[in-house]
Amino acid sequence: FLTERNSFDINHEWHINADAALNTLLYWSEMSRDYWRFGTVGGAPTKVVNGLTQWNFSDSVNGNNRAFERHGLDSRLNLRHDSFGMRNETEFGIRVMEEEMIDQTIRANRATPRTGTLAKDVVDSATSYAFFAQNRFIVDDRLAITPGVRVEHYEQTRVDRRKPESEGNRAETSNTEVMPGLGVTFQAAPMAQLYGGVYKAFGPALNGDALDGLQDQQLEAERSTNFEIGVRGAGERLRYELTAFRMDFDNQIIPANSNTDFQRTNGGKTLHQGLEAAIGYDFANGFSVDANATWIPDAEFVGNRYKADGALDIPDGNRVTYAPEWVANLVLAYQSGPLRTALSVNHVDEQFTDAANTVAIAENTSGFFTGRVDAYTTIDLTASYAINPQFSVFGAVKNLTDEHYVASLRQGIYVGPERALEVGARYSF
Repeated sequence: FLTERNSFDINHEWHINADAALNTLLYWSEMSRDYWRFGTVGGAPTKVVNGLTQWNFSDSVNGNNRAFERHGLDSRLNLRHDSFGMRNETEFGIRVMEEEMIDQTIRANRATPRTGTLAKDVVDSATSYAFFAQNRFIVDDRLAITPGVRVEHYEQTRVDRRKPESEGNRAETSNTEVMPGLGVTFQAAPMAQLYGGVYKAFGPALNGDALDGLQDQQLEAERSTNFEIGVRGAGERLRYELTAFRMDFDNQIIPANSNTDFQRTNGGKTLHQGLEAAIGYDFANGFSVDANATWIPDAEFVGNRYKADGALDIPDGNRVTYAPEWVANLVLAYQSGPLRTALSVNHVDEQFTDAANTVAIAENTSGFFTGRVDAYTTIDLTASYAINPQFSVFGAVKNLTDEHYVASLRQGIYVGPERALEVGARYSF
């Protein structure tokens, strides 16, 4: 597994006057990820050696190699004014972003493990243009109301570079979305701010799904109407937040292990609702503790889904794939001068991997795995030390107890990362 990443960004801040400021970000990044692995012998993927079952590797070596590049511009104008007889904070913004991924599959062998036949050479690209505006009406010292709107247009393209242009090696699709929103905050007490909001959101289908087979698959964008209401507060040592949320999806795009052609598909109407809570406390001796948890009792398909022959496919109320009921994190930290350390415990509840909510993990006839992924808990230890204001060193032990668990079944049985040690240095100038 070979990877490399480079990035660059420029930030510009212009204080036009006391009530106007323009912030602009210009950014670029690239990353390559070459994933080489041996194939297994057809019909006999495993063998027994000294009483142990092992993979029976063949002489074939497959390279699943990808390169990503992204660049864009994000510019925001912030204004303060006294229109409508009250204080206002207005923000206008634009964003232009282009992304490209080169996806190659190389068939090699042990003798020449890094060169071979090019079995796939696809370029996926996307360009998006967004405009957004919002105005925060500060009614008084306790109440503020913020309406806003975002308009986004995106274009997706897929090119198969193994085919000539005359044979139709290109497919395109595009869409425009308008997303309004409204937020309200009310300072009920010094340690209690009430807040709520409702807004529209969307997410486009992946290029590989939207343009599969070099044809526009007519996949609708994932759209949702989101509601939230909560209370939060912070004092000298204590901080807390509690939020109730509800997300109504009209056309959620979900992972689809049981589908032989697509890794993601339109799931139709779904409902997600639950609670999020966070609390933190700073002790006087350098120790602090932070905890947060998300509880989603409802993450379900709304309405029955039927197959083409009329048979029931997904019953109403089945749980959406890869949606754990509980996710929780606990962090115990200590700081003394230039030293900072933290011990974190992270828990993810069990998850279904297919819309049928299959429990036992099994491989189907198409080579895809379905079943329920068990809950798992991992522990991480991190530390950093500032040698001077510009230079610091850091280290981390991820998965401290070397927990073994299944993380996903999306493209086979993928285990979670084993215990790993990371060390590094950071210099600021």
